[in-house]
Amino acid sequence: MTTAHILMKSSSFAQLAPSRLAAGIMTGMGFIGAGTIIRAHHSVRGLTTSACLWLTAALGVVIGSEEYMLAIKASIISYIILAFLGKMDTYMKTEAFQVLIVRTHPDSGQLNKIKKICNECGGKVMDTSIIRGKEKKHSVYRFHLKFEVQVDGDKIVDSLYELPEVEKVIWKKF
Repeated sequence: MTTAHILMKSSSFAQLAPSRLAAGIMTGMGFIGAGTIIRAHHSVRGLTTSACLWLTAALGVVIGSEEYMLAIKASIISYIILAFLGKMDTYMKTEAFQVLIVRTHPDSGQLNKIKKICNECGGKVMDTSIIRGKEKKHSVYRFHLKFEVQVDGDKIVDSLYELPEVEKVIWKKF
């Protein structure tokens, strides 16, 4: 018998191993989930999203295996855990990260004045960058701030606008 006859005659040659299929799906979803995780400065975001993507793929494999009761039980347990974590998030002490961009007239003392206002409002300056035009008509300061509690951005923006040299303030969540 030739190899061609064996391939045509034997249907078991091209059988699919369900465990290998499931392993491939979970590996692929692991890579996709890893893409949702973002680390920026001192913050990590996207872990829950990544875990939910992986869980959804796992539930798909379980349903595809016709294990419906297992899928229902896993879905209920997952829902309870996610609901519990959502409520716990309001009670947990979390850090808030903000980006502050301030455009001023060039002045050597501006950086320290802005840092002082941020510190007085409970912010810790994690990173600072300064952009100054070639003609030195203005300076742009960019701060990455960390707060231990929720902060009132309007208070910081209003305090910065009290400085006569400040032209523009941008406050955005990190």
